[in-house]
Amino acid sequence: MEQSQFEHIAVTLREKALSIAQRYGMDADEAEDCAQNVMLKLWSLHDDITDSCHAEALVTILSRNISIDSHRRHRITTPVELQW
Repeated sequence: MEQSQFEHIAVTLREKALSIAQRYGMDADEAEDCAQNVMLKLWSLHDDITDSCHAEALVTILSRNISIDSHRRHRITTPVELQW
């Protein structure tokens, strides 16, 4: 994918990444971080992206995976209460 094509669809893709992150329960700041990470990864893959449908599918997958990873990192585990 050429840089001009990427720039043309980047705004729409970023909004999609932001929306997906928010659906996974991220607050506004976390969702912005997620969207930024998705766009950076997408740009690093731009030579391999064939069309806008391919880019949209990658955004969906990357957003989901980054959101899940974030939840795993921030999950607070409560100690198990032992019963004797």
